[in-house]
Amino acid sequence: EQAIASAEGKDRKKTGLMYDDRMLLHLCPWDPHHIETPARLARIWSRCTQLGLVDKCSRLPTREATDDELKLYHTEKFISVFEASRTATAEENRKTCETYDSVYLCPDTATAARLATGSS
Repeated sequence: EQAIASAEGKDRKKTGLMYDDRMLLHLCPWDPHHIETPARLARIWSRCTQLGLVDKCSRLPTREATDDELKLYHTEKFISVFEASRTATAEENRKTCETYDSVYLCPDTATAARLATGSS
């Protein structure tokens, strides 16, 4: 791995970067103006690519978090809600989300969330 000179003149390793297009599948079907949209993440990635930042980083593989990893923070019930969103209708997911603060679900939410967690 190539070292990069820091401002202090010391060599340092490249910054690791993880990205997976499947993270773009998480969206809010009933509110296309929600701040957490696929377009927001896509724009950030595009801009980082345009600026050459992606090429300066070491790309690392993404992976989905396991249930055991998720249970370090979330309850089994909360994990099951996310998993159930995979097969729920948009209306069923909307009703489920009414019980949470600023949470929305779609059939791809569980995959995107597991990727974000497992890749961090």
